[in-house]
Amino acid sequence: MKKILLPILLLVFSLNLIAQDLSGVRIYINPGHGGYDANDRNVVIPPFKSGDPNGFWESSSNLHKGLYLKEMLDSHGASTAISRVTNTTEDDLPLSQIVRSGNEFNADLLLSIHSNAGGLANHILMLYAGRDLNDTKIYPTQPSPEVERKSRAISEVIAKNLYMNKLTPWAHPYTLRGDKTAASQWFGWPNGYGVLRGVTVPTVLSEGSMHDYIPETYRLMNMDYKYLEAWNFFKSIADYFKSETIPHGIIAGSVRDKFIENPAPYKKISNSHDLFKPINGATVKLIEKDLTYTTDTLNNGIYVFKNLEPGEYTLEVSAKGYHSRTFKMTVEANTISYDDTRINLIRNTPPEVVEYSPHALTSDTVMLASSTIKFKFNWDVDAESAKQAFSISPAVEGKFEFKESNFVMEFIPNEPLDISTVYTVVLDKTLKHFDGLSMEEDFTFQFKTTDRNRLRLLASYPLDNETNVDYKKPTFTFVFDKELMTAELIDGVQVYDMDGNMLKKNRRSLLHNKVPAPMGSTSFMLGEDLVPGKQYYVSIAKGIKDIDGVFLTDTLLFSFTASDERITDKTVVETYETSDKLSYDEAQSVNVTKASVTRSSAKKLFGSYSNNLKYTFSSSEGGSVVYKIVDSVFEATNDSTVGLHIYGDMSGNEMYLLFESETDTKEVLLDSIHYGGWKFAEADLSVLLPKTTYRLTGYKLVQRSAPLSESGSIFIDNLLLYGEPITSVISHKLEDVTIYPNPAKDIIRVSKGPHQIVEEMQLYALNGKLIRSSEYDYLLVDDIPVGTYLLKIRFNEGVYSTPVIVRH
Repeated sequence: MKKILLPILLLVFSLNLIAQDLSGVRIYINPGHGGYDANDRNVVIPPFKSGDPNGFWESSSNLHKGLYLKEMLDSHGASTAISRVTNTTEDDLPLSQIVRSGNEFNADLLLSIHSNAGGLANHILMLYAGRDLNDTKIYPTQPSPEVERKSRAISEVIAKNLYMNKLTPWAHPYTLRGDKTAASQWFGWPNGYGVLRGVTVPTVLSEGSMHDYIPETYRLMNMDYKYLEAWNFFKSIADYFKSETIPHGIIAGSVRDKFIENPAPYKKISNSHDLFKPINGATVKLIEKDLTYTTDTLNNGIYVFKNLEPGEYTLEVSAKGYHSRTFKMTVEANTISYDDTRINLIRNTPPEVVEYSPHALTSDTVMLASSTIKFKFNWDVDAESAKQAFSISPAVEGKFEFKESNFVMEFIPNEPLDISTVYTVVLDKTLKHFDGLSMEEDFTFQFKTTDRNRLRLLASYPLDNETNVDYKKPTFTFVFDKELMTAELIDGVQVYDMDGNMLKKNRRSLLHNKVPAPMGSTSFMLGEDLVPGKQYYVSIAKGIKDIDGVFLTDTLLFSFTASDERITDKTVVETYETSDKLSYDEAQSVNVTKASVTRSSAKKLFGSYSNNLKYTFSSSEGGSVVYKIVDSVFEATNDSTVGLHIYGDMSGNEMYLLFESETDTKEVLLDSIHYGGWKFAEADLSVLLPKTTYRLTGYKLVQRSAPLSESGSIFIDNLLLYGEPITSVISHKLEDVTIYPNPAKDIIRVSKGPHQIVEEMQLYALNGKLIRSSEYDYLLVDDIPVGTYLLKIRFNEGVYSTPVIVRH
């Protein structure tokens, strides 16, 4: 047999409402739900376990409010009926029976009492029998116009009175909805809510607050808090039906800590008193009445004094370990006077630092140059005095944040600290806590920074001003010099069109830190196609961090243009639908650990398959891998152009076409594989000897100095042969150009052909920012931070661009 919880409502109050006569008013009360079943809304809050009948149940809470209301109405001459008086499954009547009973009772109001759930915020929803004001649709079981009008009017009076409750914060003002309109829109119920379906009397369903907003859940465990909601129902009925006022008033309040925040992890409405710790077992004395109220142990701090004559009263609030507070309150008839009492913890010892960071173990210990300077105290400290007491040398601009109810202070530099520098931090003894005591002595510590103070981008796809980003759900990849913290990457890296509209990512495609350690990366696909020819940009937000806490100091923006990389109007000489067209040539390769050719359907542009070329070099430089064409019959001359569809790996390695004639061999640069998606690359074969026929014998990938150059995995599809080049400028195909040294320590030089003239050298950061330029064939980099950059050289014959690395 189900356990029955009988609410003991000892209503030892006397309203003495001589002026209040509700005779002739008929109210049918329906405390919603009933019992301790799954449908009766158990919200689990400590110290109660799931299913504990002593914990919070909406069914129980509704019943308490209903019984309180019935007692108030009965005491003042109203005729009442109630759908249940115990909290049992058996007492939970079918909704149709409740409607029938309310109709047969000929009620002036059928009030169904509930609390709401599902939003984790806190607001009031009043559902009245009928439609929204602007809804002209005719619904089944629609009430008469008079019932609809009265239901709407009564619901607004109730909502206004409930909204006056200042013990709870409201996320937004109350909402009034006709049940037919709301149920049809929200749930597809054209008949509306069951307890309002078929009513012939004015009916209101009150969702008086949100019982899954946990601070409110704890308040609803307090009997006097539920009494206040019933009192507001009672006042609303008196206002609407008799236009009478209640001659007495109520004082209601909550007791909370003045400064210490509520440490519980559940959500609290911002900028509300729910942020602060409620005090259990606080004593509130009403001096003139010699009454004492002790707050309960359920984390709500609620106190209530009922049935008070209008006038001024003195309250004294105290709690163990706290300063007491005495104050005056005015009581008015027909009103609840609210108080938010915040009392201050007694702090009887001086403040002192109990933890700090960065905490250097020895004078030789180096700390991160992006470190936040953090202090933890034995007391919650006064923020202004703490700010004034803080100093750092050499001087640093930054901001302060106070956390954990001011027990923790952080100083966050606006920019990373200088590298390899000793900093001295001082907290002057003028720092105070809220009881006015100061520290007994200055607190000082030192630390030395490392030689790294910024998170640096090493490689990106796309680069800034990239024009060959395939429009079909492209993949974006960004590689940094350290493994990344992933929490900020979902929102911190976004793609936009030029109107500022954010494009959706494919969340399932997100990949983080898939590059070799110690580097870090983030990669994702878009969830939608782009428009070829249209410009877009990627934003990487300032502040994303690596696993050491070193952060990106500037927001990076990369503009790019979408394109269709599928060339279909030229002669196809190889489709790469099978993997027997190429083989790894070990004899012609250098410093290769392993290499392979496989057929792949994972990445392909045409047909069913492409060829996947994979390789790993044995060191960071000097490697090359050759894939020879089996039984090559591909022939070209110096007036030909070769095009190949390549899915890049961002290795930065260069891909060459290998040609042989009876008397000559040539290696022709096809592309630098800096990209991470499909691109159509082409090579002008004018460097071949005139009047000579060559065979294409293979592909060669040459290792270059780049972050991801030690291994690669590219896909190739549809090889084309045709006449004039498609692209107007093949900027990276200038012959006889060599950049050295790379990596560079203090200077970058250019070796070039006899007829090539350097007009300008430009060094760019990977975010597209111009770092330095030179009109000579060298460029100084001795004072430029270490990292990977893009070097562009404008010659008289065209533009050459390549990644370069600076290392000191």
